[in-house]
Amino acid sequence: MGCDDSQILVSETNNGFEGVEKKLEIIFDPKNANTTLSDTTFGEAAGGVPKVGLRRISASTWSELLAVARCSILDSDSNDYFDSYILSESSLFVYSYHIMIKTCGRTVPLLMVPYLLVVAERCCNLPASCLSAIRYSRKNFLYPQDQPWPHSSWQHEIVALDSVVRISQSPPLDESTTTTATTTSGGSLKKKEKAAPTAAVSAETGSQTQTLPPITILADLPPSMFEVSAFSARESDGQLQALFGSPFVFGNAASECWYLWTHKFGAQPVPSPSLSSLPSASTVMATLEVMMHALPPQVTDVFHDTHPAFTTVESVMAASRLQSCLAPSATYKGALFHPCGFSLNAMHNECYTTVHVTPESDCSFASFECSFPHPTAGGQFDIRAVSDMLSTVLATFQPGRFSAALVLPPDSPLQQDEYHFQFRPNKDVREGWTVTHRTASDIHDGTGVSVLHAR
Repeated sequence: MGCDDSQILVSETNNGFEGVEKKLEIIFDPKNANTTLSDTTFGEAAGGVPKVGLRRISASTWSELLAVARCSILDSDSNDYFDSYILSESSLFVYSYHIMIKTCGRTVPLLMVPYLLVVAERCCNLPASCLSAIRYSRKNFLYPQDQPWPHSSWQHEIVALDSVVRISQSPPLDESTTTTATTTSGGSLKKKEKAAPTAAVSAETGSQTQTLPPITILADLPPSMFEVSAFSARESDGQLQALFGSPFVFGNAASECWYLWTHKFGAQPVPSPSLSSLPSASTVMATLEVMMHALPPQVTDVFHDTHPAFTTVESVMAASRLQSCLAPSATYKGALFHPCGFSLNAMHNECYTTVHVTPESDCSFASFECSFPHPTAGGQFDIRAVSDMLSTVLATFQPGRFSAALVLPPDSPLQQDEYHFQFRPNKDVREGWTVTHRTASDIHDGTGVSVLHAR
């Protein structure tokens, strides 16, 4: 993505724009919720399927949440399975019991989480006891010194994530001492004491809006409020240990690496992201992320407003050959940034694809992520489809260096050597690349992860 005027307010530094994204996933298990409320219909998706769970959160409430993370909604779309939001800095996907948000620049998505957990409880009847897993990941930043707390270092991010788990296990908040936050034109947050009950979040109720109590957020609190002194970590066989969760570093932190933090709660995930009443309800999701640096001018030129194709999303898609990276029947929406930059969200049944391009020559970066339906235990997963997609993306963007991460849900066959070996570009694309790091791991909750870095 590029730096338009709105992004300069929160992202202006002496360096270039930080295209590397922070990815956060939160997964709920609704079985601990009140089933009467949980099963109530609040609005409908495009195909008439009831919206339940997290999809009951209104766009206006998401706007408030995203303001805490220092980004905003540019466009949205919806189908029977999930809601898609294009953000000023990347994307948000909302399934009934699973959200995925990834944000670039100097955004602070981790500061949104405590607020989101309260919204999930009050809007969606999903209390913290329904939490199944939280997962956070990112590649190493191009300009780490420009990131605000808690994204100023991996250790600080672990502190914040550790505190999120601790907060989720705390008693309910005392509403008599709650505060809300407002945003200034510069994107900073200002505390407002004793907010009126009307300053509330809302849930979609068809033609009605449900008013909810004020919410306490942590976005404007200092790091000490996250109990930094209580944090303890140590290096053991290359793996960082923390009070809660499991942090991992795949690669060399001094050069190319991919960070992952994951925590599994007591609740068990529903097959995500499908609903039991929807087609393909037995599937869960596998994801492929490709993070690419040093894009050549023949690739980046089309993402500048000086290029003749930079007039519509469709013309940019055609000129950049991005259409080849999408499923044939996928629907999509995109955003053009001035003077440069591009974002795209695509939907294909329960699967998503998201693409973000920062084309400036001094900090060129593109990210691609897509999800694949993955059969439950005992089924077959076609790793060739993943490698084919990786090859297509690399052929489209022609990066000077890239990192790729494949995440497979529990009971995946990643532990089989042939799957790990086959996760690589096809031979015709692979020639000329040198793989500098490759790791395959089954992390504590059974999730399979395979990561490679190449240049």
